Amino acid sequence: MTTNERKTTVSTDELIRRVNALEQLRQRDIMDRENETTFHVDGLGKAIVSGYESLRNAAEYTESHTLFQRAMGRFFQRNFAGLPEHRVDSLATDLIVELTLAGYIENDTVTEKKMNAIKHLIRDYYEFYHRKQRSKNIDLKAYVIAPLAARIEDVLFPHSKGFTVVQFAYEYLAKKYGYELDRTLNKRRMHLTLLIATAKALLKPTEGAIRNDILSRYRVSIKNETDYLAMNRELDEIFRDRTTRRIERKVSNRCAPFRVVVRQVEKSGDISDIKNNQDKFLTECNWTIKEVYENTSKAIRSGVTKSIVFLIITKTIIGVAVEVPYDLLAEGAVRFAPLIINLAFPPLYMLLLSLTLGTPSDYNTKLLERKIEAVLFEEEKQDKLVLNKTKSTDNLLAATSHATIFNSMYGVFFLAIVAGVSWLLLTQLHFNVASFIIFFIFVSTASFLCFRLSRLVREIEARDDSNQSFWQSLRDFLYMPFVTIGQWVSEKYAKINLVSNMLDLFVELPMKDILRAIRRWNIFISSKKDEI
Repeated sequence: MTTNERKTTVSTDELIRRVNALEQLRQRDIMDRENETTFHVDGLGKAIVSGYESLRNAAEYTESHTLFQRAMGRFFQRNFAGLPEHRVDSLATDLIVELTLAGYIENDTVTEKKMNAIKHLIRDYYEFYHRKQRSKNIDLKAYVIAPLAARIEDVLFPHSKGFTVVQFAYEYLAKKYGYELDRTLNKRRMHLTLLIATAKALLKPTEGAIRNDILSRYRVSIKNETDYLAMNRELDEIFRDRTTRRIERKVSNRCAPFRVVVRQVEKSGDISDIKNNQDKFLTECNWTIKEVYENTSKAIRSGVTKSIVFLIITKTIIGVAVEVPYDLLAEGAVRFAPLIINLAFPPLYMLLLSLTLGTPSDYNTKLLERKIEAVLFEEEKQDKLVLNKTKSTDNLLAATSHATIFNSMYGVFFLAIVAGVSWLLLTQLHFNVASFIIFFIFVSTASFLCFRLSRLVREIEARDDSNQSFWQSLRDFLYMPFVTIGQWVSEKYAKINLVSNMLDLFVELPMKDILRAIRRWNIFISSKKDEI
């Protein structure tokens, strides 16, 4: 049977219908923009705001596609608290001005229709925020600000097809693994958990985007306070549940073909060729796989650069704030050798680790092509998505009788590495306590950042058990303990986020208030000129 004789699944037919409908709406939106009046932003302060945004994003180190929503989240956090009601409608204008100056949206692209929609959204969410501002058991950032940012992004950039492919992947995985998951979770929780895990694995969206998508699916409005709070609290439980994290890891290992489909769907527009000309579509998928490999390589290079900048910025600030004062108090003078080593070694270490990262082989491409055909044209039978680590085929080593021996050997080796590095730093390089702790924190952070980049490669591998090179295996063996420490450090740092908070308080808040005042003064002067 030739490829063109293969029959698409019901889920694939529904994917084609949804994507093509979204493409028609996108084309209509382009026509509306050409026929409507758009909002224009003067360029005053553009270089300052865009420069600051680049610095802050480097200091925060987060996924690039989430920066837009995070920028809006910071805007609403600054402006919602203590805002008088008569100023709410002006927030939409201030928001578009700020996003345009920062370079997140192009000038003259926001229509009056979109501006009015944003005004209504801001007012609805502001009223909820204002009513619940003093409630101690409501996370306003998670329940109000983050979903609002996601809703506004949907208004500004409508008809994104990513969550449509998420729905397709979710339906596929629910058929394949639903029976196994039903034994672990109740049916509603199972479906919500699997949907969230699939969205995270495919799109890596913000938590606010996930909340917005699920609230929209269930048609829960912020105006319906009881249902809105109940749904958000249920989502809180799912986000915190360890089962969700385990399912997410398992799902992520099986999502490589769907990641290619996401990319193909986003760039193709009409995807009727899946049904009408399968050979053509699969050929295009082959090109897309190569494009994904190339984009992954670019993302790794960009990630390495961002990681190095992040390490230098945070280390410089911590060096000035902690290490130098400690040296002056404890030693009476700054010890420059430990300071320079702590500043230079983590970025260099990060760069060396990144050299072990590479794209998958041609065999992976062929395997990926077969899996794409399977998800589009074959009805899947039920299978097992094993959640128990000791029984999982992904963790065969843990089930062997040699596990205890190997774990003990690895533990001894790790302690020997730590002891050797500690001896070198404390006795030969004369590090003090502060320099010693900072060294381990930043080396562990660099290890974790490199591990995050290595997952970009893992995500496009079609096999659950990847064949690694000798150098990749050696890298994993040496740095995995530091990755664990680095993950813990990064999670704690994300909660405090000292650098970002300092930038918010001492730079962003006064800078944007000053620029806003200057813009309003210019408007006032312009109106006076018109009166003459």
